[in-house]
Amino acid sequence: MGGITMIHQTEIGSVLPLPSEAEFLAQIVEEKFSFKMIGQIGYAFHFAAREHLGQKRLSTGQIYLVHPVKIASKAIDILENTKKIYTLHGVTLALLHDVPELYNFDRHLMRAKAIECEEYAQVYGLAEMLMSVSRLKGEDYGYSLANVLEGRWICSLVKLIDLVENSSDLIHTPNVDQRILKYRTHVLSPGGFVDQCEKKLPPNFRWVVPQVRQSIEFSLNVAIASQEVKTA
Repeated sequence: MGGITMIHQTEIGSVLPLPSEAEFLAQIVEEKFSFKMIGQIGYAFHFAAREHLGQKRLSTGQIYLVHPVKIASKAIDILENTKKIYTLHGVTLALLHDVPELYNFDRHLMRAKAIECEEYAQVYGLAEMLMSVSRLKGEDYGYSLANVLEGRWICSLVKLIDLVENSSDLIHTPNVDQRILKYRTHVLSPGGFVDQCEKKLPPNFRWVVPQVRQSIEFSLNVAIASQEVKTA
């Protein structure tokens, strides 16, 4: 497998089929993980599927689990030539990154759910990484991104992939003008999150940053053009 492929999902009403556990684990097996790591990733997948059961993406109507699985798959592509422990951290974090935020009305509940994720997947340090990428309801967006940067570099990488996926759905999202402004102000601005990630990531992963910037810029431009068509 090669580097990350940024997919811009701009088809109106597009609904992707849910990847099966077998299909996803086939990708894991291809990466020649140990049996233990395959089991850990399988546990993370199962826990994410359980927590997101019945949920759909508000922007696209996709089965929600498609989102974390797509991020996990891209994390595998990016991390394929590094130590397997980093790939394990990236994949399990990607699969479970939205689970604590299901309880984002209470930080203690968020942390308890993050700990439960770590214990279920049997990945040491996962709870800490999950809290780094989780945003409490009402929390300032810029502050939440700063919290990501304070965590391990793998948290910044997974968040970058997440931002690409989320921006690709902007065309379907309510309050799109506010969301575009949020990206411009906190993510793409000089010294913003993307620039800070270039400093945070190890040198051999900094190639991801310009691809992320280009992908998000593309998605914002598509969303802006769509808005202009609607108001014309």
